[in-house]
Amino acid sequence: MADFRLRKNIMKTITCRQYTQGRKMNLQMRVVAVSKPL
Repeated sequence: MADFRLRKNIMKTITCRQYTQGRKMNLQMRVVAVSKPL
């Protein structure tokens, strides 16, 4: 039971980290798009 909870917690942390990185990337892409319109 503890192992399952630990794994779930790790997955949540990884997902959160990926989500944060994704938002950063989106922000950078948006800035690039705004500064250099196609």
